[in-house]
Amino acid sequence: MDGSRRPDAGYRTPGRTSFERLAAAVVRALPGRLLEGVGPFRIEVAQVPPDGDEPVLASFTEGTPGRLVIYRGPLEARAPTRDELATLLREVALIELATATGEDPTSFD
Repeated sequence: MDGSRRPDAGYRTPGRTSFERLAAAVVRALPGRLLEGVGPFRIEVAQVPPDGDEPVLASFTEGTPGRLVIYRGPLEARAPTRDELATLLREVALIELATATGEDPTSFD
């Protein structure tokens, strides 16, 4: 898959807005303790990580506000169904945000 193409396999959301809504809903449903620990942040969706990056599914940058970037292409390629995409979104967002707060991601399961 190159940066401009959709994945050949996996679940494909009907469009960017649909993916953004799903990602936002999943992140909002994360434990309040985690979200409060991170502080204010915005969610952004990019199709693929920047060139040269190791394969990543999401990244968090601290700041005011912080920035959680979720990479749509690699996530959709790994998830065969919408439910599995939502589960994967939860996992990667939880890992990124927990890591940013110094928490163990498994403590939120």
